[in-house]
Amino acid sequence: MAVGATMTLPLIDDGKLWGLIACHHATPRLIDTDARLGARMVAQLASAQLNLKESLEDMRYGAQLRRIHNRLLQRMEEEENLVHGLVKHSPNMLDLADASGAAAAIYYSNEWTIIGVPPQ
Repeated sequence: MAVGATMTLPLIDDGKLWGLIACHHATPRLIDTDARLGARMVAQLASAQLNLKESLEDMRYGAQLRRIHNRLLQRMEEEENLVHGLVKHSPNMLDLADASGAAAAIYYSNEWTIIGVPPQ
């Protein structure tokens, strides 16, 4: 790579190394204290943004699961056959697990109900 200088900065998520910022230069370089502290601050800000984004995604996913769960419970109450409440409408029980390209079978009241298409 013909690199004369390298500086690496850690990206930390929840106390664990998530990734690195790697800076290279073709010739040897000395970085003064202020520049090193500035670079370190940039890495810490990037780490904080990663952590925030991950937390927001977790919150959104949890809210989505709660909406699907509540909708399934509502459909099960509305249907005469509670299994139909899980499989007949959208969202269905496969949506709860985000299981596209999958199939499930429910055995209830001596009857099998299959939903989805198994992978080929």
